[in-house]
Amino acid sequence: MGKLQKAFAKAITVNPDAPDYPADVVRMSENFGFLQSVVNGYAYALRDIHPNSNFPQPGGSRGVTFSREAIIPLLEMDGLVKVDTYGEKRPGHYRVALIMTPQTYRLVREDSDGGWSYKDGCRKPKRTDSIGAPISVPHMATWEDGSVFKGYFYVPKGGLRVVRMSTPTPASNNPELTP
Repeated sequence: MGKLQKAFAKAITVNPDAPDYPADVVRMSENFGFLQSVVNGYAYALRDIHPNSNFPQPGGSRGVTFSREAIIPLLEMDGLVKVDTYGEKRPGHYRVALIMTPQTYRLVREDSDGGWSYKDGCRKPKRTDSIGAPISVPHMATWEDGSVFKGYFYVPKGGLRVVRMSTPTPASNNPELTP
């Protein structure tokens, strides 16, 4: 095993502050019975599992319209905190990885057993990348052609509430997002 592999193997450890998989998914499904159709990938990654969450998007909890170009500031507005290095863990938090796909974005969440999972739209949560390999290090996983890893973020242990506001403001009109 090479130095790089050893370093990543050391970084892949359990995190008791991260959601349990599949127990967390089963618990969410039992509570609402319709996890698959009501909860999108953003809500899943942040553990915002509510029947009236209205398919939240980054910035939506602050009334800002989602914008691919402003996604990192929008995530930060919603309470996610950018992580400087992959192996860096923060007590009382779990990590999510941001992957920009050609069409949209994906947040891949850290699970308590050291694995990673994500949910695309109304589909079931998955723990494998686009070639079917288990996700152990999201920035090294294989994603769709044209996908770009954008970084890791901390989420508080209990998750974040990010219900979409009914009348969002365009990101370009928000002074918090303009340089």
